[in-house]
Amino acid sequence: MPMMVSLNDFRLASTSGHVVVFKAGKPTFVHPAAVNEAQYRGAKIVDGEPQAAEDADARLRTGFSLELRKSLLALLMQRTAKENRPADFDAGGVPKIETLSKALGFDVDPKERTEVWRAVGSASAGNAPLEIHADAKAVLDILDAESKADLLLLANERGIPAEDVKGMASRDLRKKLLAGYAGLAA
Repeated sequence: MPMMVSLNDFRLASTSGHVVVFKAGKPTFVHPAAVNEAQYRGAKIVDGEPQAAEDADARLRTGFSLELRKSLLALLMQRTAKENRPADFDAGGVPKIETLSKALGFDVDPKERTEVWRAVGSASAGNAPLEIHADAKAVLDILDAESKADLLLLANERGIPAEDVKGMASRDLRKKLLAGYAGLAA
């Protein structure tokens, strides 16, 4: 079955009897009999393997490259494991998707969480090194900033003149600081 992605949420009840629920930007398997109707409604076929669809989905939702996204997730998982708060973990001992998504500011896919958690576990056991994107720590610092004062301090550390950020709302300042990291546009 082909994977398709739409920029809008909608429910397709095809004339062939297949029902497909599309969530904006999330690749979805579509029965071949419903492909034409899905295309008519604006959905596009995502070429390649399911992994290619997940990669496109990750970029579509965050603007971060897949490598940076996975590195951010790995760093956050390491920190969550170190803090070891039971409420942050599911019954399987894996950090909850909700905890990760809230901290990162973007939706974390269950498959992505599992893949990165395995890599973190393997690295902590000494089986394989954990490769972290060069910008991951800086981006995580920006995402972790709790106040406008923290964001202003980060702007100052990055050499952004105070007059360029004076009067900016925290949200806009955070966006300005994130601009340029691995493909995220201002």
